[in-house]
Amino acid sequence: MQNLSGSLPPVPPGHAPTSAAEQDAAIATLRAASERWRAATLAEQVELLEALIPTVMAASEGWVAAGCALKGVQRGAHAETEEWLGGPYTVLRGVRQLVRSLKDLADRGAPQLPGVAKALPNGQVAAPVFPADPLDRILLRGITAEVWLDPEVTLDGVPESMAGGQRPASRRARVALVLGAGNVTSIGPMDVLHKLFSEGECVVLKLNPVNEAVGPALTEALRPLIDADVLRIMYGGAEVGDRLCQHDGIDSIHVTGSLSTHDRVVWGEGTEAADRKRAGTPRNTRPVTSELGNVSPVIVIPGPWSKGDLRYHGENLASSLTTNAGFNCNATRVMLTHAGWSQRDDLLAAVREALGDTEVRPAYYPGQQAQRDAFLVAHPDATRVGEGEAPWLLAEGLDPSERLDPCFQHEFWCGAMGEAPLPAEDTAEFIRKAVRLANEVISGSLNVTVLVHPLSMRDPVIGRAVERAISDLRFGTVAVNLWAAASFPLGSTTWGAFPGGSLDDAGSGIGTVHNTFLFDRPQKTVLRAPFRVFPRPAWFTRNSSGPAVGRHLTSLTARPTLGRLLRVLLAAVGLGR
Repeated sequence: MQNLSGSLPPVPPGHAPTSAAEQDAAIATLRAASERWRAATLAEQVELLEALIPTVMAASEGWVAAGCALKGVQRGAHAETEEWLGGPYTVLRGVRQLVRSLKDLADRGAPQLPGVAKALPNGQVAAPVFPADPLDRILLRGITAEVWLDPEVTLDGVPESMAGGQRPASRRARVALVLGAGNVTSIGPMDVLHKLFSEGECVVLKLNPVNEAVGPALTEALRPLIDADVLRIMYGGAEVGDRLCQHDGIDSIHVTGSLSTHDRVVWGEGTEAADRKRAGTPRNTRPVTSELGNVSPVIVIPGPWSKGDLRYHGENLASSLTTNAGFNCNATRVMLTHAGWSQRDDLLAAVREALGDTEVRPAYYPGQQAQRDAFLVAHPDATRVGEGEAPWLLAEGLDPSERLDPCFQHEFWCGAMGEAPLPAEDTAEFIRKAVRLANEVISGSLNVTVLVHPLSMRDPVIGRAVERAISDLRFGTVAVNLWAAASFPLGSTTWGAFPGGSLDDAGSGIGTVHNTFLFDRPQKTVLRAPFRVFPRPAWFTRNSSGPAVGRHLTSLTARPTLGRLLRVLLAAVGLGR
């Protein structure tokens, strides 16, 4: 989840790199266990997953504390929220959902959906995946999600297109390498779960030096997997990563990071890499999957927005940038607005106000200053909001006809975003233009957000245009009225690029993760929410109860009880801590 172009400078490691001898011994252990894991029954896998729930919960406080410390976040500050929601909470959701899917697979032959799959007007199958259970309906009322499947999958063929990695004929004794991300601490563990329980491979998780301080907490959280010899955690920088990528004991690789990292893994570096790419002879012939980032767009559809709507979505848009100090591949990088919308200036003012209410964060990720400098070279008139070394940056009025504008082509890995007003005769034309810009000009295909007022949706012309846009947008996640990043922790949704990436043109990546209903051929996730969610999402920048919600939500997910549910609900409306 890093910038699409260019690599970031190394960060001094906080943990001794795993030595070559330790690497070899660990991989030998995993290889010895891989045949046993290949033959593991569904009941044995469920038992191992269930053993993770208490260990993840027990490690959660230390996990969050380590995440806050490495990012310079004070405990209790709003930014602690993201360490809960992007850390142990996400992993616990994933574990619980995998338990349910594997039990269904054992008892009924396939994971059981929480609703009925349907055929869309274009014939494509949409499978409901959220809400997945009664708690989801209570806690995230009005939010729904579907996974749209490959157009070749039929309604009758849905059960057969699930859990292919769990079918005995497809399981192999294999060891995967997961190269962890440096920004969000649940990414590595979630990729581990995917490799183990969706693809049936033992795993080496190589932590990123940026957040390897969370490693001891992750070791305790994932202790059952380590004790079962299906996981080993390793430390180190590029040298360790490169050795592991070339290790004879590694059968497949999953990368979360930048496109340049992916290309180094597959093709190598320098002129030799360019020669290999031209010849189609990769340095690394192992299967490589990846999640590589995105210039994440938000399409703002004009409508009759009230002052409350403007304030709410000003905060929504600001929060989608400032969460994790802007170091997210799903952070809003460019807003697409209608140039003739009478409320455009009001919305931008609401965004600036919300940014001003958001504390400037420490620049914990290496390379941020170079990213900010490059943004300001491209747009020196960008508005700077906030004091300190890294104020938020907003470049308004980008020219949508300038297809090579860096804001469209480069994922600036910092707290910066742009806004591009598109001229259009009417709203329907604006929607068509915005979809075309998002699909054909803006770099990446990971996620896109669409904001549309319910009264606009009732207009038959606009409503049809929006539904057509949802279908036409070529992104791995298309979210309506909710920041697309919300799909990441749900687990039952897919996370990854729109299909079509290749080793020589990976774009936002190849393949998907999460996907706890175990679809073999997903195309994208479509997430829908009310225009204004109540209670306000915990990650909203003005929501002071976020840390309490995150802590209680994690506890509730580990062991659902009525008392824990009440604590979450009270915290969500600001009445509990």
